[in-house]
Amino acid sequence: MKKYDIIINQIGEVKIMENEIIVNDNEVMIGKYVSADIIANIWDSYIQKLIKEQRWPKQCNDINKYLFEIDLAEIIGVPSIKNDLLELYSVLSKRITALYNQNKDSKIGSNSKICSSKTNYELLINGYEEIMGIAFDTDKKTLNIDFSKLTFTEIHNNGGIYNWDEKQNVKSTISKIGNENSKKLVKIIDKNI
Repeated sequence: MKKYDIIINQIGEVKIMENEIIVNDNEVMIGKYVSADIIANIWDSYIQKLIKEQRWPKQCNDINKYLFEIDLAEIIGVPSIKNDLLELYSVLSKRITALYNQNKDSKIGSNSKICSSKTNYELLINGYEEIMGIAFDTDKKTLNIDFSKLTFTEIHNNGGIYNWDEKQNVKSTISKIGNENSKKLVKIIDKNI
C-alpha cells in the first residue's frame, strides 16, 4: 500500500476535508478510470457543441490527437479547455479515490433521487460546476456511477421530444469502470500532467 494525499468526502457533515489516508493502487486506478470517463464526456460535449456552431471540424474528435498531441482549439482560435480538463482530472481522481476507499458500495448521481448519491455528486464537483456543466446537467447528460457494480452510466435525450403520450427518446450508455478506453485515456492524461 502507498500513502496518497487524498481529499476525503465527509457526507455526514456535507463538506470536503483535506486529510491523508492510505489507499491501495486499485482504489487509485478506480478514481483515475472514472475521472477519465468524465473527461471524455466533457470533451465530446464540448466539441459537439462547437461542431453544431460550425466552429470545429467534425472529423477532429479524437481526444488524444486533437487535445493532447496538438491543442487544435488554440490553432483554430476557439477557447481551449485542455488545462481545465487536466486540473479537473487531478482533483476528481483524488476525490473519487477517497470516496471509493471509504465505501465500495457508494453511488454518485448527477440527477439522482437518492440523497447520498446526489450529495456525493455535489461534493465531487465542488468548485468545478461550470466545466462539469459542459456535459452533465439536467438539460444535457446525467451521470450515474455505481461502485458496487463498477459501472459508469450516462443518460441523455436522444433527440426526441418529451411527450406524455409517447415513449421518451432517452439513450443510456453503461460501461464498466476500467474498460480499455478509460485505461488508454488514463495513460494519455497521466503523461500530460
